[in-house]
Amino acid sequence: MTHVAGIEGPIPHRDAFKFSYTLWAALLCIYLEAMSGIALAYELYWRGDMLSLLPALIAFVAWSFLIVFNLVKWRWRRALSLVVAPFIAVALVSMLSYLGLNSDKLRFEYRKSDLLKDVAESATAHGHPVLINWGWGDMGGGFGGASTEIGLVYDETDQIMSPPSTWSAEFRNRLFDQSPREPGRDYNQLGGRIPPNDYTTEPDIRKLGDHFYLVSQTVG
Repeated sequence: MTHVAGIEGPIPHRDAFKFSYTLWAALLCIYLEAMSGIALAYELYWRGDMLSLLPALIAFVAWSFLIVFNLVKWRWRRALSLVVAPFIAVALVSMLSYLGLNSDKLRFEYRKSDLLKDVAESATAHGHPVLINWGWGDMGGGFGGASTEIGLVYDETDQIMSPPSTWSAEFRNRLFDQSPREPGRDYNQLGGRIPPNDYTTEPDIRKLGDHFYLVSQTVG
């Protein structure tokens, strides 16, 4: 607070570091992460892109305006708070994602009981080891561009974590079987594109839980 001669009472000192900017940026990051998961789960495609890009664009315009406005007003602390807010927010949300608080993990936990029922039924019908490949969604592919296909795999042997070149023929055939093992089930049909060829990338394999893995691969 400061005082100016000839003016009664204190005048608020408005140039201060504002942590609230980081909170707003973090909320935007959480929204974008959640929307990414929703778009993937419900196959929203370009509609999902619009629901993510439009708020992000509005936020970017507002962020840029506020930085310039505070610089013009010589509010250097506020301007600096605005500049660093997105970076701090991304770091915080990335840390939460690393700890397992992300859209894929939350979706998996929500569906886990049904997935385990499928595993038990498959073990009863076909024996062990159990290997199931469910559809998880795909991204991109618009206007003839590359798309990323994602499958959720239950591999009781955990062989999927080995290099694809070491997979046995039986494992590969079962993993990419084009015929669903149970009528009406949403099994993935990646088409046996692993190992990669001229049109596909190396698979990205990420563990979600005991014997559960997310497998994603970009198809050009």
